[in-house]
Amino acid sequence: MGTEKDLTAVLVRQISEGRGISPAGLRRSGGPPNQKALARCVGYGWGLATPEDREEGRGRALEFLRDQRQGHMGFGRTSEFGTSSHFAWWQNAMAGFWKLAEREGDEEVLEGVRGWWVRELSVEGLCSTPEGKVVIPGARTHVAQGAADQRKQRDVGRAIVFNRGLGTEAPRPRIPRDVLAGSPSLDRVGLWILHSELPAAELGKVATAPPEWPVPLDTLSVRRSPAGHVAWFDTFTGLCPSFFAWADYSTGEERYGARGDWRKSRPGGARPADLPVPEAPGEAVESVVIAARERN
Repeated sequence: MGTEKDLTAVLVRQISEGRGISPAGLRRSGGPPNQKALARCVGYGWGLATPEDREEGRGRALEFLRDQRQGHMGFGRTSEFGTSSHFAWWQNAMAGFWKLAEREGDEEVLEGVRGWWVRELSVEGLCSTPEGKVVIPGARTHVAQGAADQRKQRDVGRAIVFNRGLGTEAPRPRIPRDVLAGSPSLDRVGLWILHSELPAAELGKVATAPPEWPVPLDTLSVRRSPAGHVAWFDTFTGLCPSFFAWADYSTGEERYGARGDWRKSRPGGARPADLPVPEAPGEAVESVVIAARERN
């Protein structure tokens, strides 16, 4: 987690101090998709404050945001779509882009990052319970050995965008104390930006937008009923995925298509035969297929 934390620490200072702080984002080329997202974000922040690097930093940001339209939460041929152990780092990056562009008045970057959030919140809504808990399959599952669990950041961030953006009070999320105090832990920086740094009117542009499905690297299928939902991938192009996620709304039970003895480095691929997709609770009344991008 060192790189995610280091890049997030730079982002916090870029927002708090209004300076470029470090060119680390422009210099970094490797790492998994969440690190690349953070690198593009802080590279953009550096460029905004550094005239000689402005074109490069902004250009990389725009390229990244365009690529996200055809590979949501992916980079190249690796997907982190739906990740429950690394979502906070994506939240940090995409909220960071949003704040830096809003402060700069950079409408082209704002358009790209708003679109990312609309697509993310749309698929979260498809895979959420009536209480607003997102139960979604995807990369780098929290079920694996020693994996972090960042599902709460996703649920709370979603509620913040809609509550502040629409001016509503319910459902009221429990905001962590460090976020309220303006001194968030590094894995809650995205929540701090959404809660305290972005204007409510800006959040409203996403909260009131019509739904739009993302384009994942792998096809996502969802069946819903009044009693619950199930969402699944038959194949997944990323590390250690939960191949399915199942939720019963009356009991609050959740199931995930992964095993606790899996290592975090386990490759994806085809869903194992011993992880059949369960039926949705009750009688399904809605079926949605979000098709993968066409492969070159």
